[in-house]
Amino acid sequence: MPSTIYCPKIVDRADSSRYIDEYLSDLTADQRSKIIQARDCFLIKLENLSESDSISDLIDACFYKRFSTVEEYLFDSSIPTLTDNKYNLSILGEVQERKGSFRKYILNKLGLISIDRKIKFRIRKPEPKVDYFKWKVKNDNSSKEPRGEITDHRTRIDPEHTQYIGDHYVECFAILNNVCVVKAKQNVKLKY
Repeated sequence: MPSTIYCPKIVDRADSSRYIDEYLSDLTADQRSKIIQARDCFLIKLENLSESDSISDLIDACFYKRFSTVEEYLFDSSIPTLTDNKYNLSILGEVQERKGSFRKYILNKLGLISIDRKIKFRIRKPEPKVDYFKWKVKNDNSSKEPRGEITDHRTRIDPEHTQYIGDHYVECFAILNNVCVVKAKQNVKLKY
């Protein structure tokens, strides 16, 4: 959509010298930004839609402004999320030993951890049989570095280093035939 809102492209079938989407030329930069934010909000809700969610919540208008220039979603790569209950996926957050002070341990669901630790994120066995995995690391939006990039096979930094206070998370997406069939999330809550 972002590329389609900059200039008219749909020729008027009754008059080939005109475009039926001529109004696009009159949109301001702020209006274009709002259109993209509305699209992002809708597609984010669609990616996270579950059986218990109501359709009215999905179609309620909203806006989402990305907090980082690297923040990505699967829809940016034209990968739909159509989860299938026959697949299971779980993330294992291995907090690495820090010599002389802290032992190794596995993050629990809350993901409470202190600053200055390293975490290796892996998939718990058994791995689902899919084509490949994508990983997303999202830092708290109020963080100095909000991140949000999506990488293939592993997180961008391996192991990840805990630096910023806040509620962060890591997601893993199992991709089969260019569709996300299952996803998992691990919270990472940093405290002093």
